Amino acid sequence: MLYGIVNEDRAHKKYADITGQVVQECVCFVDGVFLASPDGYVPATDYLLEIKGLANQRNQRILDAISEKPVT
Repeated sequence: MLYGIVNEDRAHKKYADITGQVVQECVCFVDGVFLASPDGYVPATDYLLEIKGLANQRNQRILDAISEKPVT
């Protein structure tokens, strides 16, 4: 978990660089009984951003990491 927390800002910047979108920090969103605490908000698309950084995949390229089959 610490790896993800430490690298979250870097992931925000990388997302913005790749997509050309601005990512704003955000707080909790409440919709009735549902609560979300996303890692960012992308105003141009009205999307919330959730970042996951797995320490065991830190040395892989993004496309390689997401195309791996999970170990069961």
